[in-house]
Amino acid sequence: MAKQKFPKHWKGKNGLYCAGLVRRGLYGSAEDAISIANDISNLLQIEKIKIA
Repeated sequence: MAKQKFPKHWKGKNGLYCAGLVRRGLYGSAEDAISIANDISNLLQIEKIKIA
């Protein structure tokens, strides 16, 4: 997997996510997890709007 640049380093191609590989300990892992959750939430909101 090619390295992404900050701040979207956790978002990979083809819908894959990568958390906790920034070498920032638990804080970095938690920050990545929150970013991933927010991204998934945004994607679901977009799909919900398309369906409605």
